[in-house]
Amino acid sequence: MGSTKDVVMDNSPAGKLYTPPKPHEFGLGAMKVSGRFSVGDLKKLITSDFEIKDKNHALAMTAGAYFEDASQHGIQSTYVGMMNQDGKVVSVRDLLARGELSDIVVMKL
Repeated sequence: MGSTKDVVMDNSPAGKLYTPPKPHEFGLGAMKVSGRFSVGDLKKLITSDFEIKDKNHALAMTAGAYFEDASQHGIQSTYVGMMNQDGKVVSVRDLLARGELSDIVVMKL
């Protein structure tokens, strides 16, 4: 998904999904993927507000599509789905069908 991502824990739709894990029980969290550069050698040369257009969406949705395809082949993961603009958890296919992008991946924690 890229090296810059954070679990959302605020009052946004993504943050409201957060449930901390417990012993022997998964939690749930949404991770917001950044479009910022993550190249270690160049960090001193790149300002923190510089982003590659839609990198965050491409990284997040590629990861989501991988997990969705893997599950069709019996590979289990903690992936739940992508958060759409309405705050609902949907598949990458649903997002693309609506012409929507997302940089929020929902996972069991």
